[in-house]
Amino acid sequence: MFMLPISLSSLPVHQIHARVGLLPIIIFVLGHKTWGFGHLLFVFFAGGLLTFTYALKRNLALVIIAHFKVDVIALVVLPVLLEG
Repeated sequence: MFMLPISLSSLPVHQIHARVGLLPIIIFVLGHKTWGFGHLLFVFFAGGLLTFTYALKRNLALVIIAHFKVDVIALVVLPVLLEG
């Protein structure tokens, strides 16, 4: 999470390329490596979407809230719904 603002905030929006956002995505995926391959695919694409959102909006709070919402749905809501 801390790598994202450092690597992208220093560049003007028109200079941000896909390869600039790749390092934060790789770090994000490695942080989730214990969850299994299927989860890593989701994390890679979600990380790309979150990185793209940050690059466009430059709003880290928005990215943190989006990550929180995904976690609440996946870790709280779905298990409750599947339980009963």
